[in-house]
Amino acid sequence: MASICATTHGQIYEDNMSRMFIVAVDESLEQTQNIIAYQSKAASGIAEKEQENEAKEFLQNCIRMLKPQKVINPYADKIKLPLQAHKIRRLHELFLSFVKQVTLINQYNRNKDQQGRLITEPEDLKIAVEIMFDSIFLKVDELDGSLRQFF
Repeated sequence: MASICATTHGQIYEDNMSRMFIVAVDESLEQTQNIIAYQSKAASGIAEKEQENEAKEFLQNCIRMLKPQKVINPYADKIKLPLQAHKIRRLHELFLSFVKQVTLINQYNRNKDQQGRLITEPEDLKIAVEIMFDSIFLKVDELDGSLRQFF
């Protein structure tokens, strides 16, 4: 199951915060200008809807090609997240699960063990850290995302 939740007061949903990846919205002027430009193109019919639909269909087809497979992570016992992170036990499990997902996405480029399980590569860990770094940081940071961006 996947779920998306949006709030400006994450502390109110404290128990849910430990079960999710926390992201902060990019409130920069540059991002605002990009959004406004896209909205204007879409409203005026200039937006490349066909190109967007092709990209969406390509991604859907990529997902359809994935096979459910077991994954082993020989590096799992070497992962050390910051102990001061909020609900570190859940965060560690979330991170391991995310690494598994990265391995699954790369299943056609991964080796298998003798039992046919995919083997996580260091590259999978690197990708997971790059994607999750801000989320992990927000779980350790005393400030929420918008305040951190302000400072």
